[in-house]
Amino acid sequence: MNKKYFENYNEPEFLYQMLGRLESDCKYFLGNGNGAEKHLWALSVDNQISAMKEIYNKLEEKPEWLSLEQINNYEKEMKDKLSEKSINTNEINNKDSTEQIFTKIYTELKEEMLKEDNTIFVKEYEIPSKNYSKGVNFDLWFASGIEMQLYQMMKEFEDKVFFYSYKDKYFFSNSEQKAKEVMLKEVEKETLKEQRAGRLKRRNREVR
Repeated sequence: MNKKYFENYNEPEFLYQMLGRLESDCKYFLGNGNGAEKHLWALSVDNQISAMKEIYNKLEEKPEWLSLEQINNYEKEMKDKLSEKSINTNEINNKDSTEQIFTKIYTELKEEMLKEDNTIFVKEYEIPSKNYSKGVNFDLWFASGIEMQLYQMMKEFEDKVFFYSYKDKYFFSNSEQKAKEVMLKEVEKETLKEQRAGRLKRRNREVR
């Protein structure tokens, strides 16, 4: 924060222009820049604010369009944005990627198929239609893509494993009838829940 960027610059016109550029960076950082410090001229929030304050203090005639209080507000908002981004990144890193979920499904289904007791099994998994991979790059999966991948996976089991889905829940079984039956029970359960929620909303509106 003690670094001096503009020690050798005293021309007001240049300093005003530079201050405007630095403020534009702050606005972009808070908006479309999505909190990425690489978009800042000084490459970090602390250094950017330090540079802005250095120029502001250097100017004898202060700009009408920017005050020291506003610079402090930018600092707070930008640091809040960094904290928010850090929390979101941790949440993303803590989620299983879609590929990890598929690997888990394949491994557990293979274990079931290797059993020699011929019992009917049902396995339930949740595969979010929008799922995040490790890091900050989004790995987007939509229902059609998920199901295409699953159909390919079922070929590995020589079409002896079947699946049915409802919303983000997928039900696998070595009995097609059983997989369908479990899925229909889930549909019924969710439908009843939605109906109850709808009735409760109507009652609340009537009470008002």
